[in-house]
Amino acid sequence: MSEKPFKLKTIFRDEEIKQGLYRFLNLLGRKRFDERVKALRAATMSRPMSGRLLAEAFIVERGLAEIAGYIGGRSSDRVKKLPAASRALAETAIVAADFAAVLPPEMRAVFAADLQDALEGERTLLPEWHFVNTLAWFARNGCRFHLRDDADAPLMAEIAETETAILPVALDADAGRRVGRRAWFALADLLAPLLPLATADAAGARLIAIEFDIEPPEDLSAVVESVRAALNSNSDSSGEGWQVHIESVEDVKTGMPTEDVLKALGKSIRPGAHYAITEGEQGLLAIAAWSKTLDDVPATLCRQLEELIETTGPTIVAAFIEEVSPEEWQRLTEAPGFRAALMEILTARPDVAGLRLAHQGHLFTAPGRPPFGDVPMQLWNPADDRVTQVMRAALG
Repeated sequence: MSEKPFKLKTIFRDEEIKQGLYRFLNLLGRKRFDERVKALRAATMSRPMSGRLLAEAFIVERGLAEIAGYIGGRSSDRVKKLPAASRALAETAIVAADFAAVLPPEMRAVFAADLQDALEGERTLLPEWHFVNTLAWFARNGCRFHLRDDADAPLMAEIAETETAILPVALDADAGRRVGRRAWFALADLLAPLLPLATADAAGARLIAIEFDIEPPEDLSAVVESVRAALNSNSDSSGEGWQVHIESVEDVKTGMPTEDVLKALGKSIRPGAHYAITEGEQGLLAIAAWSKTLDDVPATLCRQLEELIETTGPTIVAAFIEEVSPEEWQRLTEAPGFRAALMEILTARPDVAGLRLAHQGHLFTAPGRPPFGDVPMQLWNPADDRVTQVMRAALG
């Protein structure tokens, strides 16, 4: 355990931004970080559809690189001109660097290694950003921190002589979708070369609708061949577990506002389907995919949460929801069944004092401050114990 509690700053002066950001980038390794950003930019440009998904997933890396390039080697006036979201991103990086600085050497090395590992493969800095954002939320509300020799949750938050462990977890909403976002974008990339064939004889607008019985196969090439066959014959096609339907869409003309196009497509596309729209000289083409089997994102998130909660005392669980849009998150939080299921988990685990759930859109505000409008979901255990009551009063 650390010898004494420590605090973390969440408000920084203009003159602290540049050097603080550089301290964080040095923690990552500047060369490693620069090479990662360069590779991400190349990958984003080379993928016609999933490039957008990559851009979303690696928004922290791209943002930090842009900020460092903007303020690097220039006057401090550049810091004053940073947009609010960029300033918040830089300040969160400083919180991470400050946190690393107070850790014992062994734990500092582990934290740095986690950050550096996030620059490899398909991993991103988003889960680490959520962890740091959670620290800032505690710190901004007056909590101090100390460390304990516990493998489950070594970081403790302390306020009013009451302490609780902080347990960060990541939940994957995509696992609850029959046609996940990653699978959809991979399929859309493979279909991109067929777009000229799809629009060559299109008069007005054409829809390619792919309906899976359950979910897409791991090897998507057979699905692509079914689409190719449907286009060549200008008729429906099918495969082992999916059907491809091609139709001309009435009431859709080139140049129409996107909202009107989607309204017209709604007659042929299942609610919640993935879709892409492209418009060219030959007309408008829409591609959509969905499953006959309903998604179950809320139950999947609850299942993952129960599997990941490991506690040895009073704990606040900070969950980061991956692969969920602000719109979908709003629907989830407004669904009484989801909130009720989460409360059941808390009731069954009296050691979990509270549960905080956030998504990517919550990570780009000043450290510790709530975002405008859409805010993280905060639930407290109905158990009437001192830890829960003190933490609830302090953290809201």
